[in-house]
Amino acid sequence: MTRKRIAAIVEGQGEVDAVPALIRQWLTQNNLHARWQLVTEKAVCAKGQANLLAPLQPAFQRGVEYFVNAALRADPDFLLIVLDADDACRERARKNEQPLGAHVLERARAVAGHKEIGVVIADREFEAWFLHHRTAVVPTCPAAQAWQPTREIEAIRDCKKVLEGWLGSYAPTADQARLAKRLPLAEGAKSPSRSFQKLHKELSRLLP
Repeated sequence: MTRKRIAAIVEGQGEVDAVPALIRQWLTQNNLHARWQLVTEKAVCAKGQANLLAPLQPAFQRGVEYFVNAALRADPDFLLIVLDADDACRERARKNEQPLGAHVLERARAVAGHKEIGVVIADREFEAWFLHHRTAVVPTCPAAQAWQPTREIEAIRDCKKVLEGWLGSYAPTADQARLAKRLPLAEGAKSPSRSFQKLHKELSRLLP
């Protein structure tokens, strides 16, 4: 059996390893390695939301279309695009603009042809998923287990600082993939995080 191929596109350096780690975890949990494979060990990285969302400028390596074309060189069957919402979703809603996920998906489809595409927007950032699932992600950290957020986790502007307080230090490129492997993907449909539910939904839809 020929395995179908998956490519990932991310905006941040930490997700270069973390998102492939999540995909591998999903394949392992669902016994899908015989049917699916990652085309590369690392995700295509836009090096910032601004580069990903900018109008297409190939000479400056900017634009959703540029990074989709870069991922398509490996001839994947499925593209997964993951980026942080930061303030973009709220700002687009304030301006009555197309939702961010729909905007990215529309631009990606314009150049990806018949390829299957999933877009997941982490709200407000990738690390918010760690805070939501701290019992699984940092089970031996007493500070994390005792932590009670004083507001909605998606409203926290710098989840990285919370993680740094728990762990003593936190660097996305060094720690994000390690912690991502502990996210409870099997329980994602019941996650308190809507954006993590979206990740579960897209993986379930596209990697059945």
